[in-house]
Amino acid sequence: MNRNTTENLTKLQFAQRIAAAFPGFLDDDEVSGADLVDWMSQHVAELKHVEDGTAYKQLRRRLPGLVNGSDVNGGDLVDWVNEAFGEQFRIVALEPRLYQGTWSHLFGPGRAETQCRIVVDVANDKLVAAQASDGLKWVDLSAADMNDLAASLFDANDVCDDPTEWDLSPIAELPEWASPREIDPNHAEIAAELDRLRSVAPDWHPETLRESAIDSFSMKWGMTRDEVQEIVDSFLAKSGAAHAAHVSIHEKRISNFEP
Repeated sequence: MNRNTTENLTKLQFAQRIAAAFPGFLDDDEVSGADLVDWMSQHVAELKHVEDGTAYKQLRRRLPGLVNGSDVNGGDLVDWVNEAFGEQFRIVALEPRLYQGTWSHLFGPGRAETQCRIVVDVANDKLVAAQASDGLKWVDLSAADMNDLAASLFDANDVCDDPTEWDLSPIAELPEWASPREIDPNHAEIAAELDRLRSVAPDWHPETLRESAIDSFSMKWGMTRDEVQEIVDSFLAKSGAAHAAHVSIHEKRISNFEP
């Protein structure tokens, strides 16, 4: 049945709907052209509201049969969807699979290995959270140290291939130490999404990243765009204020390693 809607959609929002029905678009796997024709026929009303009908007009010119009810080649439709929404498919998040454990890492020459506690998302090759022991307490890592640790986990050792081999255990949610502190519970998820978007689209302007995150979470959380925008903007404001405190913690940790 066609979903009747007057809601304007972004290309990312519609790509998320396509990917939910046809995950093969996310990993370059096979997609049934016949099934896609049936699905798209049922969602033409939604397509008309993607970017004020721009995508619908492109499809109508490319494959008029989908609009007038005549035969449509499924393979041609698959090709059009890949062309029209390929960039959006790149940034549709995979469902995370979280594991936690400890990891010993050498952060630099002349230092002893540092014990870290970590949370990784093995579905997306992502270091979600990490802290290092300074001998007395656990301290947060800088962005540079997070990147260095991530390289060890995913590039040098490929922990995502079999996380249990590295004594990592599956978890359903973030442990308390990795959860956001003194901020909205959604902020950790927003931080992870913005970080992922920056990795797949490093040239995007910050405002484009913000808008894409808002689009993504509007769909995921089932909230209005204005409600999600308020949460995202709150996170951006608070994360900026927290940056100076983070730098101070990091410098103190480094001083504890020096002889």
